[in-house]
Amino acid sequence: RGGNTANRTATYYVEAGETVRCTFTNTKLGQITVTKEINGTNQPFTFNSDGFTLTDTTLANGESASSTVGLLPGTYKVSEVLPTGWEDPQIVCSVNGGAANNGSGYQITGLETTITLKAGDTVACTYTNVEKARLKIIKTTAPAGQGPFTFTDVDDNVTGLPTGLSDGDSFTSDYLTMGAYNVAETIPAGWEIASIVCNDPDGGTKYDTKAGTIAFDLDPGELVDCTVNNRAQGRIL
Repeated sequence: RGGNTANRTATYYVEAGETVRCTFTNTKLGQITVTKEINGTNQPFTFNSDGFTLTDTTLANGESASSTVGLLPGTYKVSEVLPTGWEDPQIVCSVNGGAANNGSGYQITGLETTITLKAGDTVACTYTNVEKARLKIIKTTAPAGQGPFTFTDVDDNVTGLPTGLSDGDSFTSDYLTMGAYNVAETIPAGWEIASIVCNDPDGGTKYDTKAGTIAFDLDPGELVDCTVNNRAQGRIL
């Protein structure tokens, strides 16, 4: 007697007086689908899978990939390769079309999702990434070659901001999460801020030349630069 599960056949060799019984047990196969959502510059993200193969390993915004074949019950893993300048993904999964909590059918650890697939389960996970942003300060003076001028990180959330910038100097921040960042210049006696010119794609960055303050408004993927021009005040003797 023998059975071939690949061919779904059973071969019987029946002896005199024997009763042979065979039970065919079918297991419904499952599926895993990964979808990519991006808040920022659209670019492909690389995905790795363990225990199964995805139809595509690089996904851009709105793209999806599924397991290439039906999957038996078991444990499977999928993870994302995070590029520089992006926040860790928000990962949301559903099981058989319904909402499921982390730990119920799947477990999220950092960039990796471990999926415990039951017979016939369809697990769909969406990875949503938000691009970080940067700010830049450019210093100019009239007359040229003056400085340094003192800058303050008002909210203490711009790592590496130099305390002084002279004419021709500039500072570009590390990657920052989207949000508000406030920087102030201390205006020395005998000087004024003649102008502050900011390049912000959505115009959300505000400034005050009298107070010497800049309120950077950083959105995903932006590089917002502001040029601060100081002018020496004249005197009448």
